[in-house]
Amino acid sequence: PECKNSKPLLNKMGVDCPECGNELVERMGGKRGGRPFYACSGYPSCKFLINRKPLSQPCPDCSGLLIQSAQNTAQCSTCTYKGPVLQSES
Repeated sequence: PECKNSKPLLNKMGVDCPECGNELVERMGGKRGGRPFYACSGYPSCKFLINRKPLSQPCPDCSGLLIQSAQNTAQCSTCTYKGPVLQSES
């Protein structure tokens, strides 16, 4: 091929970064397809990242970022909320 510039495929999560407002994307860690992690698409100017899947609905208590903590439970990244996932995630 003529183009020698390859870029990684990024899966957009449909969730805004709590620090800068850009979208969060799924990336693969390590070599040869390690565990997925979720980072801001504005890297390197924003270095926000989390290891657990972000959910599209906001926290019912503080409207912060909800993170999936188990299969059917969620945890807020800014307050102490822990509870069930309110809507189905795909």
